[in-house]
Amino acid sequence: MDLRGQVAVVTGSSRGIGRAIALRCAAAGARLVLTARDEEGLRATAERIGEQGGSARVLPADLTDGQQVERMIEEVDRNASQIDLLVNNAGRLTAIGPSWLVDPRDWMRDISDNISMTYLCTWAVVPRMIARKEGRIVNLVGGGTRGPFPYAAAYGCSKAAIMGFTESLAEELEGTGVRAFALRPGLVRTRMTEQFLDTEAGRKWMSRLGDRLQRGEDVPPRRAAELVVALATGRYDAASGRLLDATAEAPEGTIVN
Repeated sequence: MDLRGQVAVVTGSSRGIGRAIALRCAAAGARLVLTARDEEGLRATAERIGEQGGSARVLPADLTDGQQVERMIEEVDRNASQIDLLVNNAGRLTAIGPSWLVDPRDWMRDISDNISMTYLCTWAVVPRMIARKEGRIVNLVGGGTRGPFPYAAAYGCSKAAIMGFTESLAEELEGTGVRAFALRPGLVRTRMTEQFLDTEAGRKWMSRLGDRLQRGEDVPPRRAAELVVALATGRYDAASGRLLDATAEAPEGTIVN
């Protein structure tokens, strides 16, 4: 799959799934813009992209801050003059436990940050895509998207909201040449999910997922990365507004109604 000539912005690309997506897009020929709060992690991702012969730019930003997001995207404009792909991967999961026992500040922050990061980056990028009459947005979802996610309810609520946003956005974008998709990566072993093994709250309340990680039942991040590249080629443009599942064995994943 060839993404030569495309510019891809990947949020939360300092590690984990975001890093895997960035590396795979770069391997397919895209020029990468890497953004997150963690500048050191972003530079590590950029270094790996450079080692494989790719091109990446590091633009650290607090993606919950609309002004920082706008400045970051304006900087992309000045240097690339286009954004073909936006991958909204950045997210957080802090409030673990029964909803009435967790810190309300953590509960609300999980919802607010996850939704605002996705929305603000989309808000900044979509007008530029519409002006060019092309572009694709991929929003990462997860536990809670289509059902309950007990003991991580705030995270689950945020992902259900992002799914709803994606469906509405896709309809709003009809006829513009811009498409929006939701992607479920499955249980990938990352710093976020390792909380289920390494923290008292995670071991107590998320043991079912921690046990799966210990048994090696996690999903390789390459599946989400391969699916993002397939989406960026336009192969699944007819599925705009739909949920695609990277837990399937096939690299292209499964379209979920």
